[in-house]
Amino acid sequence: MPRKYSSELAGRFIPRGRIRTNPVKLIFAIGFEALNVGNTLSRVIESHHYNGSWVSRELLVGYPSFEGMLKKNLFYDIDDAVFLHGGVRNRGIIELIRNAKFVFAGNSYLADYCSQFSKNVLIIPTAVDVNRFTPRLRFTDRKSFVVGWSGTSTSFKYLLTIKDELRIFLTAHREAIFKVCADRFPSELEDLSKYISYEKWSSDLESDQIQQFDVGIMPLENSEWVKGKCAYKMLLYASCGIPTISSNFGMNKELLATGKLGIGCDSVGQWSEALNFMFQNRDRLAEMYPDCRDIIAEGYSLDVVSSRLATAFKYACRG
Repeated sequence: MPRKYSSELAGRFIPRGRIRTNPVKLIFAIGFEALNVGNTLSRVIESHHYNGSWVSRELLVGYPSFEGMLKKNLFYDIDDAVFLHGGVRNRGIIELIRNAKFVFAGNSYLADYCSQFSKNVLIIPTAVDVNRFTPRLRFTDRKSFVVGWSGTSTSFKYLLTIKDELRIFLTAHREAIFKVCADRFPSELEDLSKYISYEKWSSDLESDQIQQFDVGIMPLENSEWVKGKCAYKMLLYASCGIPTISSNFGMNKELLATGKLGIGCDSVGQWSEALNFMFQNRDRLAEMYPDCRDIIAEGYSLDVVSSRLATAFKYACRG
């Protein structure tokens, strides 16, 4: 359950100024955080009436708190490298790992960290609704070539790492379009503005938006934080039958190794070559990357992942 109260709510009552510089706003923020602490404690106590508790973050994000009170059939789900923050914050995370009947780690990097504190770590990947994210009907009369990216604006920083390669490619190929589906236009990519076809991201339209891509891209930086990511963009692209060009490390690399899903780039310089290769073979991409849909359906679908979770729940809660 998401937290009911947070300091961010102070902005609804006092929209101007930052919390640290506005005394009145600071008082409101402290008040909401106090309510959050009380509400969290209440939910922890209430959890004792159930057969188990599934937790995906520290109970009070950023601070150790009531983790030790969650003794009964605790399941901890970790899909980001939250432990990299270090310091006091890690105490709550480590206590969750140690007390959990099972830890569900989104990839092998996260599982390796958790295995220091628990023997009951399972790699459970992010699930995809394959009934919703389905392959498109093949376009027979479309002349454009769509390079697509779908995500939140907080990840625009990764697109910046390959903006020069994108510009060179888009300049050389007039038929090519860079389609961005996000919560706002990527103003950071000023040099690419004239090539960008922007569409506001929508949960209801997300599958339709991805189906319009000829190739999906997923650039990342090679950092410890990124190694904790679970390749969700790539999973969605592949479920729609769309090949991916991605940075070749972390879970991206692991996923690419499972079959013919796309191209992995070990360096920024390889992106131009990969984009050109996809463009030159645009009429044969389905033949060249036939494994996209099957790999997701067989290993990452809701049915497959939920079955693995159900087995863990039954084992932990038996008797």
